[in-house]
Amino acid sequence: MRLLSIELSGFRGFAQRQEFDLDADAVVVIGANGHGKTSLFDGILWALSGRIPRLKNDDSSFVSMYSETGQARVALRLKDGPNGNVFAVTRSFDGKERRITFETSDGSYQGPSAEGKLIDLVWSDAAAASDPGEALASVLTRSIYLQQDMIRQFIDAASPQERFAAVSELVGAGRITELQDSLERSKKAWSTVTNQRQDELQPVRERLSIIEARLSESTERSSQALPAITSEAWGQWWQNLAQLGLSVAQVESASREAPSAIGSAIKELDAQRRLTERRLQALAALQAEIRGLTNRPMPELQPLRDSITKLRKELEDLKRVTIEEQARLAELRRHQAELKEKNEQLKALAVLALKHLTDHCPVCAQTYDKETTRHRLEALAKGGSSDTQTVSSPDKLNEFLHALTAKEKEVSAAELALRSAEQAVTELQMTQRTIIRRLSELGVGAEDNRETALAHAVAEAETLTKRLAELQQIGESLALRLAQSSAMAAIDELRREANALRSDVAAREKSITARNRTGDLAQKVIEALREAASAVVEERLR
Repeated sequence: MRLLSIELSGFRGFAQRQEFDLDADAVVVIGANGHGKTSLFDGILWALSGRIPRLKNDDSSFVSMYSETGQARVALRLKDGPNGNVFAVTRSFDGKERRITFETSDGSYQGPSAEGKLIDLVWSDAAAASDPGEALASVLTRSIYLQQDMIRQFIDAASPQERFAAVSELVGAGRITELQDSLERSKKAWSTVTNQRQDELQPVRERLSIIEARLSESTERSSQALPAITSEAWGQWWQNLAQLGLSVAQVESASREAPSAIGSAIKELDAQRRLTERRLQALAALQAEIRGLTNRPMPELQPLRDSITKLRKELEDLKRVTIEEQARLAELRRHQAELKEKNEQLKALAVLALKHLTDHCPVCAQTYDKETTRHRLEALAKGGSSDTQTVSSPDKLNEFLHALTAKEKEVSAAELALRSAEQAVTELQMTQRTIIRRLSELGVGAEDNRETALAHAVAEAETLTKRLAELQQIGESLALRLAQSSAMAAIDELRREANALRSDVAAREKSITARNRTGDLAQKVIEALREAASAVVEERLR
């Protein structure tokens, strides 16, 4: 088989129509990356097999985005080596529908018939495969159209089984491998069903074990018969139930309704006993809660409020005194600043006067005591002052501030204590209301002395619980003795069920054993096929 030419239009990298002459002993395709070399060889593979495995059958990638016709089309011309007949295969895809045409000297074929003729021409062994197109594409990509990544995958990544399958296809032994795979899948399904039946057998065995245990227990109990029920004991028990206020309908012990009637009565007794026990638990919890309240005295809120009022007044007084002290100190600092400024001015004037001191006053031109004036001016120039300095009283501001901070902390602590006490009072009041509500729900009067009423209710509940338990025990004894009359019938029924289960288990075990033998035989056939496939491949490779 020889390729003569290929025409591509709208296929992958070929948006426009391109034709290549391939009629030569050797054809070398050279081009830069992205110019269509791979698309050219993909077109040959697609024309022959209808798929490109490395694209994972993504048909949308066949049609070029810039196709002039909106479809991908590849036409491949081939020549048969022995007789020189020329064939042409044309594939197209418009994004939805695939089309194939196969032209020979005998005529033109379309669709499945064209696929069949093409398979017969290119590789007739593929027709025996379950998917001829997939088999042909696999052989072409592993033997003829050898892409770099596929070669590396075949050598490095593929498993020995996958490489053997590829070689089997190449030498024509692929159908044996397919038969082996099919048998292995069938054996796996067979084994799965066998395992399921084994799993289904386990509950039957467990049921048989339970039935046999019940049968043994019933047989043993039947040998230890209790005394028969007397009419007096039967009637007294039902009368006691009526006295307790239970709504039950008495029947005769010999009637057919007796087992169901006593069973219903026992259930009602048990329900009433459980209800009484829950009431007893609730009453006991209330008793404990009331005792706990006795040990929790109610906090006195008024002394705390009075203390806070007093502390707040003291705090306000301290704030007022502190503000007054701050104002006094500010006024003192202002007065001292004025004195300092006055002294500085006098000092400056004294310095100037000393420089211009003569026998007569420079202002009034009168004579004066020059020495006395000089001494006074020199004293003023050195910082002295004839004015009396203001003496400040001790600064008590820090003492007031510390006292104010301490008083604020004291007020905060008192307020926190008041809030805690108020919360405790609220919780106690809520607890008291809850206790009163729960006592009312339980039907306990709390008008006079709730502790006494609660103790009386607890005693009544304890007495009723014991009485109900006694009657329930007597009823169960009566029911057990009543059941003895039908014990033998129940034993016979258990025997019949046990025999049926034994037969079922035996039949299931026999079926599973036969299926296991069939599975072992299938495994031997698979191993023989595997050896035969290896032998065929080795023979063909020679």
